Amino acid sequence: LVGQASGITVSDKEVQSAFDKNKANFTIPPTMHLRVIWVKTKAEAEEVVAKVKGGADWNALAAARNIAPSKKFVPNGDYGFRAQAELPPDIGKPAFEMKVGETKALQSKAGHHVLQVVGVKAAQPADFEKVKPGLREAVLNKKLTAALPDFVKGLREKADIQFLGPQRGKKQ
Repeated sequence: LVGQASGITVSDKEVQSAFDKNKANFTIPPTMHLRVIWVKTKAEAEEVVAKVKGGADWNALAAARNIAPSKKFVPNGDYGFRAQAELPPDIGKPAFEMKVGETKALQSKAGHHVLQVVGVKAAQPADFEKVKPGLREAVLNKKLTAALPDFVKGLREKADIQFLGPQRGKKQ
């Protein structure tokens, strides 16, 4: 309504400019397909690592050994693809130093873990065509937000507002 009444539009040039200024925000960071089993002790973590390296089934080990609070939501410890920023620093940093297929024990602030890297995806550059519709909407919303106070002020100036009660009949 505000946009229609005020004639606010967003040009392709404005959308492109917003994209260029915020390109880094649209870049998809590298991600890693990570599986994690949280265990009680360092010895147990090392035992699980040895079993995995020996060919044991990850899902069976995760079902038997994982004590993570998230176990009921992620029963096999498979967290899928995650960016480093989505992980606690004491897990994300060492995980992103690992190679695909590598399994290792790790101690974090939360306890002992077995990490396994299943796959990696390289960072993906920002794609203007993919973000263009949402970015156009964001630019429009920003313009509408800026225009709203003046729009409301104009409506109030044109309106015949009368208050009932003690100030009856007094125009505001």
